Amino acid sequence: MVFLGLVICMAGFVSSMLPEFPRGLVYWLFACVLSLLYALVLTRTLRSNRADYEFRLLHWFPFCIFVLWGFLQYFAPRFRLVYILKLGFLFLWALPLTALGISFTILFAVHVIRRRAFRVTILSVFLALYLIGALVAEGKGWNPLLQQRLFALPPARILSSVTSVLRTLTGLIYREDQSGAILMADHSVSSSTPSVVSMQSDVTSIHTPKRLPRSGPESAGVLLVFLLAGYCSVLHRRQESE
Repeated sequence: MVFLGLVICMAGFVSSMLPEFPRGLVYWLFACVLSLLYALVLTRTLRSNRADYEFRLLHWFPFCIFVLWGFLQYFAPRFRLVYILKLGFLFLWALPLTALGISFTILFAVHVIRRRAFRVTILSVFLALYLIGALVAEGKGWNPLLQQRLFALPPARILSSVTSVLRTLTGLIYREDQSGAILMADHSVSSSTPSVVSMQSDVTSIHTPKRLPRSGPESAGVLLVFLLAGYCSVLHRRQESE
């Protein structure tokens, strides 16, 4: 969860530093692919550790930031409203988007009982430091220099570097998925299953279920509730008419 907060902050910072179209198109594509692979690589691990669906969706937030950036860049020259939204969303290192992602992560951390105070504190510190950095960079006029330094490399060299990093991360994640799934489960299970980690550490001939149990209400139960509500409504109207 802490690593997810760092990734969201990085996505917000990079999206605010990306050059305008068409110069920033190649860099934007690299950022989209990298954030997409980040979410896809973790999908299997999160599913095998039975992480909450909310926590799984949060890993797609960095990719959504870059998709929104492309939408704003394309339509901003055509519509004034989109241009205003672009200025607002990307202001102060894309602070509105970054704060939204960190806030969602904090809300999920509050929902989880295990290590709630530690996670909320760390994520809040990330957001506070991010805000301070964005304000200082804006006040000192460092953003143009940061953009020049970040995107000075040619696209071919960036592609080579990204490929190398992805291979390393993929190997680490899947090796940890095979031999250290218990450690990952400690960071992803919710308060509704606090004893899953200890059970997995005690039992050695455990098979991963093909289907996850349903956590929401059954469809038949929902239909029954609506039928009862409709029946009561009809009786109430008949009494009023009499």
